[in-house]
Amino acid sequence: MVSPSTILTTFASKVVEFPQDATGNTTIMMGKSNFVKKNIISP
Repeated sequence: MVSPSTILTTFASKVVEFPQDATGNTTIMMGKSNFVKKNIISP
């Protein structure tokens, strides 16, 4: 059984990875962390 938080984290990762080729890995990791904070931890 997969926990809801794992599903949300995976979903967020996939969403933020979309522009990876254009922006680079460092920006993606920063954006991913900000996305999770804004949209999942404190919606």
